[in-house]
Amino acid sequence: EEPGVAVFVRMGMGEEITRALGGHDVAPSDEPAHPLREYGVGAQILKDLGVRRMILMSNTRPNVLPGLDGYGLTVEGWRRIDGE
Repeated sequence: EEPGVAVFVRMGMGEEITRALGGHDVAPSDEPAHPLREYGVGAQILKDLGVRRMILMSNTRPNVLPGLDGYGLTVEGWRRIDGE
């Protein structure tokens, strides 16, 4: 396989990610989430890193990801990961 990029996205309490990062955590934001804006920010980061094609790794099957093609990004698949 080709080299890749790992991007951790914290959703909810994110206990699994916190454990994976050795217990480091960030303070929760008081701002409400704006999913479409967050997709755009994430897409820009991936594009800047040189990502064009990706396989998503998540503990839930993703829904349609709006606007990624506008950033030149293509989701080619999905793989389930467990929190253990």
